[in-house]
Amino acid sequence: MTKIQVVFEPMKFRFIFSVLSLLSVSLTAQGTFSIVAVDPVTREVGAAGATCSPLSAFQRTETDFLSRLHPGKGVIVSQAFYHEVNQQNASKKMDEGMSPEQIIRWLKANDVDQFPSARQYGIVDFDAANHPRSAAFTGEDVFIADGHRTGNHYVILGNSLLHEAVLDNMEDSFNGTQGSLADKLMAAIQGANFAGADRRCSSKGVSSLFSFLVVARPDDTEENYYVDLGVASVPAGVDPINELQAQFDKWKASISGKQVHQDL
Repeated sequence: MTKIQVVFEPMKFRFIFSVLSLLSVSLTAQGTFSIVAVDPVTREVGAAGATCSPLSAFQRTETDFLSRLHPGKGVIVSQAFYHEVNQQNASKKMDEGMSPEQIIRWLKANDVDQFPSARQYGIVDFDAANHPRSAAFTGEDVFIADGHRTGNHYVILGNSLLHEAVLDNMEDSFNGTQGSLADKLMAAIQGANFAGADRRCSSKGVSSLFSFLVVARPDDTEENYYVDLGVASVPAGVDPINELQAQFDKWKASISGKQVHQDL
């Protein structure tokens, strides 16, 4: 009987370990582009995003599950190899008063699967003096064409992108739009409204397969946001960002004259 000797070279072993670790992670990897932001004037917090993974793949019905809003306090988004426990831990640390940078450091050191390099996080909050602060993390094992952009009151994240210009388009659209936080978030997600923004959707002729936009005012509860829009699925060839825009326009018409917009 012939014996087969297997020799693991250090670099090869690291590669195999990485693959096995990824397989052990909750199978919810996705290409995603998203934005989290706060308004220091109104203290609104919000998020918007889209992905080419179908919502059914996550066994969820809520389109905004990648984000976590803390009304009057801050907002978190977790993506790439998303794990709900990591997101829950991030929320607990925000409630405990950790800053965005502290939360990300804690998440990297305490990843539920001990594989933080497969994650993306974006966090924005208010400090004790009501000043916005932000932090972002993109792990080295996140998918190709990934990255993030940060401003003092926003973070934009993406992975499995057609190219990094998706992030630049979103940032330019966010910063170049006047109006409320909701207006600016909608503009940001429109900045990625082209076929293949999430590269896996290139052959489908759309940017993504589902999308969302949520904004909470300081006195909102986590069950009742000021803006709570989402497109869970669309017919073939229909872009969910277009459908999200239609929902947004309908929402704006319904509250017309009922709010005062503050520009960031």
